[in-house]
Amino acid sequence: MGKRLFDMGLLTVLDETALAMYCASLSRWIQANGEIEEYGAVLVQGSKLKQSPWVAIANEAWRQTIRMMAEFGMTPSSRSRVSIELPTGHLDSDGIDWFGERKN
Repeated sequence: MGKRLFDMGLLTVLDETALAMYCASLSRWIQANGEIEEYGAVLVQGSKLKQSPWVAIANEAWRQTIRMMAEFGMTPSSRSRVSIELPTGHLDSDGIDWFGERKN
C-alpha cells in the first residue's frame, strides 16, 4: 500500500508515522475480528450475556483505520478531496496502472 501511495504522490518520508498508525490500526482490527470469529461476539457469564471486549476493540480500530485511510485519500469520499495529477498511461514499478489494473 505504501508503494502505491508513494507512486501516486500521496506519501512522502514525512508520512512514516501516519502510515505506521494506519498499519497498526488495520492490524488491530484484523486481529479483533479474528477473535470475534473464533470466540463469538457475545460471552455467556452465568445466566447473563455480555458483549465480548473484542467487539469494542474492533469498533475502535475500525474508526481509527477509517480516519487514517481518509488522510491518504483511500476512501471514495476522501479521494474526491485529494488533488493529484495522474500521468496518462503511467504504470508504477509493478506494472499496475492508476486504476489497479496490471498492464504487463
